Amino acid sequence: EQLKGFESGSVSLEKLTVDGGASLRQEIIRYYRNNTNGVSVKMKLVVSRCYGLEHDAQNAAQLAESYVAVFTNDFRGWRILGTANGMLGRNDRALDAYRKATNLGDNDSYSPMAGVALEENRLDVVREIAPQLVKLKHSKDLPKFVKLDIIGLLSVYARRADDREVF
Repeated sequence: EQLKGFESGSVSLEKLTVDGGASLRQEIIRYYRNNTNGVSVKMKLVVSRCYGLEHDAQNAAQLAESYVAVFTNDFRGWRILGTANGMLGRNDRALDAYRKATNLGDNDSYSPMAGVALEENRLDVVREIAPQLVKLKHSKDLPKFVKLDIIGLLSVYARRADDREVF
């Protein structure tokens, strides 16, 4: 019923995957395993995020790929796919997914995108998104820990690239 609520728009992704806690996520995963044919493509976004939050990146990536193949303009699917690919060490795929998410307006994907790019020593990617990271660092809407993460990423980038302007 909760998945049907998500599909109809009456239940949010956040409510099903975060607010409901681990027990609801595990219930959704069990339901999916027992009813794979009864789960619509749209519902796969929820299931994918549940898998990701339960540290099953392989299933999260598989379902997110299925979702974004249909819902190409939903940054949430691309963000989940980026995170899952990053967890699997498929950093080129993660960067591609995060880039698609940010191109669709997702500000929450800039920080993990920079983290993956630095891991791969792709300073060109961080250089490209540094202005957005600086703007986000000053955002009043972000929690302090996210701002600190952005500051850390920018500091690592500035040091590696010898880019004093970022400081």
